[in-house]
Amino acid sequence: MANNNDINSILDSLLFIQKNNYQYKDSMQKTMNFEGYEEKPYLDSSGFPTIGIGNKLESVSYKKGQMPEKYSNMEVSKEKAINNYINNYLEIEDVVKKKYGKGYNELPEDARGVLNDLAFNLGGFKLFDEFPGFIKDFKKGQYGEAAKELKFINPDEGNMDISKYWEQVGALNTENKNLKRSDNRGTSAYDILLNLKK
Repeated sequence: MANNNDINSILDSLLFIQKNNYQYKDSMQKTMNFEGYEEKPYLDSSGFPTIGIGNKLESVSYKKGQMPEKYSNMEVSKEKAINNYINNYLEIEDVVKKKYGKGYNELPEDARGVLNDLAFNLGGFKLFDEFPGFIKDFKKGQYGEAAKELKFINPDEGNMDISKYWEQVGALNTENKNLKRSDNRGTSAYDILLNLKK
């Protein structure tokens, strides 16, 4: 995996070239750091073949260790991976804008960053389809309540069991081992949302 400073310097130069996209730098960089860079294909946490910086190669899930043979000789350079990532990120943000509707552009920058990161990780439609309580609280500006929707199964009805999402992104492990919370996308999003004011 490439050094984050190395990846970030490439991102800086690419975004400088693409000046119209420069306003996305901070949130894009954060998501990119969560994803990391892999030169060769790997199976992500859901079993999808992926390469570069979270670039899903197909929508078929495979069991651990069963990477399809067709990807065995595939490689992607850091620069190409970052170009693909920027395009994927901007496509995801377009989905988020459309699904969120009115008010997206007025959201605090950190709130938009959290939404875009979750959508990049889960898929734009999946975020809105599978996290309705989160979206409902988010649209009301109740960011602390939205944060609980990420961590717990159904906090509105008193089910404070840890959610599948929280476990899948390793947030539970981060908490149990007292690791740096900003390095995990779950705990990072949770903390950002708790600190946002309505």
